[in-house]
Amino acid sequence: MKNKKGFTLLEIVVTFTILVLLLGVVASATVLTQQFSTGEHSRVELQNEVRIALAWIDSDVRSSNQLAVPDSTCFILIGSENIRYCLVGDELTRNDQPIAENLTSFTYTIDATNGTLEVNLTSILDRYGNPVSITDTYYLRDGRSN
Repeated sequence: MKNKKGFTLLEIVVTFTILVLLLGVVASATVLTQQFSTGEHSRVELQNEVRIALAWIDSDVRSSNQLAVPDSTCFILIGSENIRYCLVGDELTRNDQPIAENLTSFTYTIDATNGTLEVNLTSILDRYGNPVSITDTYYLRDGRSN
């Protein structure tokens, strides 16, 4: 009688096919996870850009004496030094120095009745086609707006 040690060709082919299918599933899951992670990373980066810009504005509003509005894309905070915020292209500048990029909108509203300044920054679209938009409201001391 023959010794039947080893595997048949059919068993090896079936095993190999199952392994290839499992590796395909694992590779697909890895690629999808990486794409999701990259998309979330880009959104977090845009959020950080907007938050950093608003932190600069927050600090300057708190230390300013008065607010002047020269036009629809800029405003000036008057204090120990005059600070001018403008949207130039896709960059928000502070005294002509870029502090944030990838922005599509920089709007502000002054409500003299309530003594508030509302600032909104909107970023470019993220990987999923959504912008990051953050609005902050500042209460001005003694009606500091001009």
